[in-house]
Amino acid sequence: MALASRSPLRRWWRQRLGPPLARARAWLATDASGTGLGLPRAFMAFLVIFGVGMILVSLVGDQGWIAYLRLQGERGQLRQRIEETRAREAQLRREIHALQDDPAYLEQVARKLLGLVKPGDVVIEMRPKRKSHP
Repeated sequence: MALASRSPLRRWWRQRLGPPLARARAWLATDASGTGLGLPRAFMAFLVIFGVGMILVSLVGDQGWIAYLRLQGERGQLRQRIEETRAREAQLRREIHALQDDPAYLEQVARKLLGLVKPGDVVIEMRPKRKSHP
């Protein structure tokens, strides 16, 4: 059943690729008196192996397709980091502007970070309870 379903596909491939491949084989294998190249089988095998090797190197090598895809992923990550850095820079610029131009914000930051108080403010310090050891 499986062979019957693949049979039309095989027939189609043989019809489409069979004649060109046969012509290529004949052209490569003809001797010097014919119109082909007259290449020996060993040299043809070398050419095929060399071609396959070059394809593999172009896919897997240091500058191959896989490395290209990896670099594209890194590029996307770097672009995201750039956007995050630009957003942080804009936030810091707004804070600088507020510290320079807004006295109320400056006072709030001074109270929070430096623990400053105004004259007349009552400071209540909360200390954690000590646990008594029995």
